[in-house]
Amino acid sequence: MNRLLSWLIVLGLAVGISACDKKEGVPLPKTGAGEVKQQAKEAVGAVENAAKKEKDEFVAAVENDMQEIKA
Repeated sequence: MNRLLSWLIVLGLAVGISACDKKEGVPLPKTGAGEVKQQAKEAVGAVENAAKKEKDEFVAAVENDMQEIKA
């Protein structure tokens, strides 16, 4: 009885593991190195623009505060 139960457990694990190997999910997009490089450049550009905008706003606010202090 114990031997039969052990074989059934081993068989169940083998079937379960083999079923996990099937790749029936969403196919991955085929992205080339050139596309990745272009996307990275765009992302870097966007971050640079955002940082410059925030810096400009900060500098303007500080200059405004300095004018108020001097007045």
